[in-house]
Amino acid sequence: MAASHGQQRPQPLLRVSDVMEWLGISQSAVYRLVDRRLVRFYKTRSGLRFDQADICEYLQSCRIEAINEHEYGGTKN
Repeated sequence: MAASHGQQRPQPLLRVSDVMEWLGISQSAVYRLVDRRLVRFYKTRSGLRFDQADICEYLQSCRIEAINEHEYGGTKN
């Protein structure tokens, strides 16, 4: 089925190995994320699959904002 006018084709789902490579983590680390339900996933007959947007959302949830040096009186080194 072709994409409708103005709609983009969905990104292919990622495999465990894709997530490992993208995040630079081990296979067991990916499975820990899944076991702890820290990242959304699909469980298919051929294994676990991940949506790229869900991995991006997980990364954003891990993001720590920088401290504004001017606001806190910090100095540059």
